[in-house]
Amino acid sequence: MWRLLQLADSAFPAGGFAHSAGLEVAVQRGEVAGATAVQAFARAALWQAGAGALPLVRAAGAQPERAREWDARCQAALVSAVARRASQLQGRAWVMAAEGAFGAALGAGW
Repeated sequence: MWRLLQLADSAFPAGGFAHSAGLEVAVQRGEVAGATAVQAFARAALWQAGAGALPLVRAAGAQPERAREWDARCQAALVSAVARRASQLQGRAWVMAAEGAFGAALGAGW
C-alpha cells in the first residue's frame, strides 16, 4: 500500500506538478479570481479528469493484457497534439521513476 501512495504523491518525480489544467490562463484572463473561484476550478478539473480517466484505469486493471488498447483509447481522447505529447512524456517519466524506485521493468516495450 505504501508504494501505491508513493506513486500517487505529488512530489513523485514525474513532472505532474507542472500541469495546471489551464488555471494560469484562466487567472490571467480574469475568469478565475479569488480563493473560491480557484477551488471551483480545481473541483471541476478533478471531476473532468476523473470522468475521462477512471473508466480506462478500471478497464486496464480488470484486463491488464489489454493495457496497450486502453492506453491508445486514452491518447485518442486527447485531441490536442500538445496535450497528447505532454501526457505521453509525463507517463514515460512516471514509469521511469517507478522503475528506478522499485526495480521493476514496468514500461518494457512501451
